[in-house]
Amino acid sequence: MSSSEAQTNIEAEEYALLHELEDNRAALNCIRAGWYYFERRGDSQSAGRWFFRAVMSEPNVLHHRIELARFLSRDDRLVRAIEWWQGALRLALTLRASADELALIYLELAKLYRRTNRLERFHRYLHLSLKACPGYRPAQRLLDMA
Repeated sequence: MSSSEAQTNIEAEEYALLHELEDNRAALNCIRAGWYYFERRGDSQSAGRWFFRAVMSEPNVLHHRIELARFLSRDDRLVRAIEWWQGALRLALTLRASADELALIYLELAKLYRRTNRLERFHRYLHLSLKACPGYRPAQRLLDMA
């Protein structure tokens, strides 16, 4: 596939996505748009706006906060990512989220604290992940590597 064909394909995808968003501005479509702009277009600013729009449209939905925090982590905005993961954790505890969701949030916080060289918090959140969901494989693997 030539570069012009690839560009035409991306433009067609973007057109279809924006057309769908015109018809239905549901938060999940905003998240889809966020990942599209981040992964396919490499446009972090547009992606961030779509993720933020999803969270603001449904502020008490844990999934939306997790997706925004995941985006910030992947975009290397570590301080902001930690803030959003902490916010997701507070919401998860308020909503009495499942053990798997809590384990995921604790694990992601542990990874971020390791990346920011805060090893005491890294170990704390890694152990909280395993406490929330004993035998949680991703956390166990990370513990084995540490």
